[in-house]
Amino acid sequence: MSKRGPSRSIELTTPSGSERIEFSAVISIKKWFTDISTVKEMFQVTTESGIIQNEEQIISGTRENYLNHKNIVVDSERVKKEVRVLPPEVITFTGSEWVNLGNNDIIKGTVKVYDLEEEIEMVEGKDYEMDYPSGKIKRLVYSGEPGTAAGASTGEGSSLCEFSAKITVENKVKVFYSYYKIFLKDIDYSINYERGSIARLESGNIESGSKVYIDYKKEESIRDSFISLMIDSAHTYIVSLIPESLLESLDSTQELELKYGESFYTLYLMNKFYAQKLIIDAKNDDVDLASKQLLEVAEKHRITAVQYLRKYVKFPGYRRKGLKVQKNISWDL
Repeated sequence: MSKRGPSRSIELTTPSGSERIEFSAVISIKKWFTDISTVKEMFQVTTESGIIQNEEQIISGTRENYLNHKNIVVDSERVKKEVRVLPPEVITFTGSEWVNLGNNDIIKGTVKVYDLEEEIEMVEGKDYEMDYPSGKIKRLVYSGEPGTAAGASTGEGSSLCEFSAKITVENKVKVFYSYYKIFLKDIDYSINYERGSIARLESGNIESGSKVYIDYKKEESIRDSFISLMIDSAHTYIVSLIPESLLESLDSTQELELKYGESFYTLYLMNKFYAQKLIIDAKNDDVDLASKQLLEVAEKHRITAVQYLRKYVKFPGYRRKGLKVQKNISWDL
């Protein structure tokens, strides 16, 4: 015999006083429509990113600061601090060649380029181009009359074109910017990868009370037992909505649609769980936003699940004037 589970069971009985006979039987139970590996892969692709960037921490004294995630991949972290260059750097452009600034890891949005008198501000994408990771800048060169944008990579009204007396002759500009200063493990800080904690070392270069930003990669933390629990919950609810007769004669197309429907409903439950857990384990001021985003993702998964499951659900019905009418009054799937 073949049965669906969980929440489905069968009881075998015999008449009182009947002869006891031993026999062999094969009972096939297909527990879920979906499976753990499918849900895990969908969860990782649609929801969970293993790469964390620019997590903000205030490092004081030598106490441990707990990151937002545990089980950090060994040596995947970059601990850094934002530093503003003061005074600005003065550089000389040579044609359209790249010029090295004094630092790399330049922070986007912090670069300001002026003429030497700081009267004219250049425009990124019109007057100059940045390579932020390597800390390079180059002038965008035009060919043609100033302001005509006749050359490649130069926009109309380029400051470098219009103010040739101050800019294009001397080719010198002032560059204001901020960059990330990188700290070293076991010299500036210590880290516990399993606990997901970081601490400042007294002899290092991180000043107490400093704001630092941390990039890292987290290990896969979702457990099969948790996914199994969520699938059980999703399956129990879904099969309660589907007529028994339909479950006993599913073709391959129906099996596939129910598999995806159950998968997306499981993702819905998982994201709701993580949103609630994030609030309970709140460690920073961004929790409300992060939780809201997870709930929005969860709702999208629920809607997708409904699209796959809609035609299999037994909708409520009622009678009116002697006629049986099926009507979808409400469906809180």
